[in-house]
Amino acid sequence: MTGHRENITSIKGSIIWPSSDDPATVQVTSIWHGEIVVSALELSKPLELMAGGESEATVEFESAPAAIKFSGTANMLSDLFVKGQLDLNTPSLRRFLEFFGTDFTDYYLPGSINLSGDIEATGATMRISEAEISIADHKATGVMSLSRDEVENASIDGTLAFDTIDLSNFITDTSANIEQITTTGENNGIKVDLRVSANSIDAGFLQLTEVAAAVNVTGDNWTFDVGDSQALGGNLIAKIGRRQEEDGPLILMELSADAVDAAAVSELFPERLIGMTGKGNFNASLRSKSFADLLNTNGLNGSVTARLVDGSVTGIDIPQLLAGSNQRPSTGSGEVGPGNTTAFESAQFNFFINNGIASISQSSINNENTRIQMIGRVDLRQGNLALRAQEVTDEGPEAERLFIGGTLKAPLVSLKKSDLKEDAQTNTISN
Repeated sequence: MTGHRENITSIKGSIIWPSSDDPATVQVTSIWHGEIVVSALELSKPLELMAGGESEATVEFESAPAAIKFSGTANMLSDLFVKGQLDLNTPSLRRFLEFFGTDFTDYYLPGSINLSGDIEATGATMRISEAEISIADHKATGVMSLSRDEVENASIDGTLAFDTIDLSNFITDTSANIEQITTTGENNGIKVDLRVSANSIDAGFLQLTEVAAAVNVTGDNWTFDVGDSQALGGNLIAKIGRRQEEDGPLILMELSADAVDAAAVSELFPERLIGMTGKGNFNASLRSKSFADLLNTNGLNGSVTARLVDGSVTGIDIPQLLAGSNQRPSTGSGEVGPGNTTAFESAQFNFFINNGIASISQSSINNENTRIQMIGRVDLRQGNLALRAQEVTDEGPEAERLFIGGTLKAPLVSLKKSDLKEDAQTNTISN
């Protein structure tokens, strides 16, 4: 026995059972958990059911938080077991869960839920097959299982197939919804293991198609793992999640994009003059204290690498600038601005990010006879630049150094000859 008690008040109703061989009908109105509840039970063979046999059964439960209807059979061969058709509707998933005694105050939860399917259930487990579910107007089909263990911990697992999922409002909201999804309750005792597929997912800044993913929640930790998807003209796999650390929560993102369109990646950052074209692979490992900080690059840490082929750096003609005169400023003249490009056969960029500042090292733009190396820093929060580009030959680095400052939206370029005997301190550019 768990010792758990429920208080039901203001009970009134009727029981219609003419004789032991007749069907029985029970109708009750009561107050439970502060809500008015109207329930009805119909049994075709009540006496046989109570003796351990089987009976056709219909159950209806009506309240403001939820409406539930079951139609099928019930038996008491070992424990109560029901099988049949279930229909469940709730205008608010949060209100529904709180009504049934589960506290999800710290979670972001979708609004309305409509569920129907074939059900098999005991007192501790429930399996819904041929399920049709609508979650805040996102429709899916699949199989779901719910269970509770001996200490009332709940588990949800299953497979759901969606046509479309729209996360754009959620992703772009950097306040309430995001803070709730990245904060979990300490004692909710819930475990979730869901396999999810979707023909398309709208993440606001990013569109994904042919998506196969998994959602896992255990205690204070959760992950959303995209095992396969098509995005940015190529293939994308990603994992984002929350992990509870001793000093607080940590939001983690791992991303790997193969054979994607570099121009499509550049378009994710609209306020910039310099971009990229070509095909490439991108890998990122990022972390922050909250999901909002991750989106805003505030306190962001981690690394990003990009390896591109047969493309160009758009908005700037680095070889032409390097061929220019000493100490010549350029703020959008011939070599900087729309229409200017630095073509490459291959390019590699490495970013190490600390508190929103990306340090660039071991980065290069390569053609058959030209190699340009780049180092420097980019303030991801403000878009400020402090970069250096320099051509390298078999004999070593050339004397001309191209300095790019200003911002991504309005870069400022200058050129000067370098002292090849400068110490290693000059190899680092800071704001």
